[in-house]
Amino acid sequence: MAPSRLQHSTSSTGFSLVELVVVMLVLGVIAAIAAPRFGHASSTFRLDAAIQKIESDLRYAAQMARSQSRTVAVTFDPATDSYTVSGVDSPLDGTGNYRVDLSQPPYEVDIADVRFSGGLASMFRIDGHGSPLNAGVIRIELGPNARLIGVEWTLPSDAKVKAQAVEPSKDVLDLELVVPDGYIKGL
Repeated sequence: MAPSRLQHSTSSTGFSLVELVVVMLVLGVIAAIAAPRFGHASSTFRLDAAIQKIESDLRYAAQMARSQSRTVAVTFDPATDSYTVSGVDSPLDGTGNYRVDLSQPPYEVDIADVRFSGGLASMFRIDGHGSPLNAGVIRIELGPNARLIGVEWTLPSDAKVKAQAVEPSKDVLDLELVVPDGYIKGL
């Protein structure tokens, strides 16, 4: 005997509305758990990229100071979240002072505080031999994440940049990384 038309319509292969709603709720819960972790990972990546950029530009400044046999200054400006390597042409277009704006993509970080020794708190200076004339710390932030970057030199052109995670509310001096003459402890 042939199956009736009623029997064919009850054997559906699709999903019911209840099943679709349950799947959407499960995906929503997973997304709600993953989103904050992704945001934290993204800000950590941007902070680490900014640290690498600062380190490579300090090495570039030391190389240019040696090649030109003159003092080169790297001046950090927390108001604009940027720094300028004075007297050094941009490696990108070969014109003007080399300036990096860390508030722009891909970094989008805030230079919260800068403290260097030698009387010029926001300026790191390198002599014509590629040796530092001072040392200090830079604090950068992105949202709830912050890094404190200690800068010193061990050999000409050998920048030693040490970064550590800190609370955004902490001040550079509260962390006691800088001794009275401005040089960094523990690097």
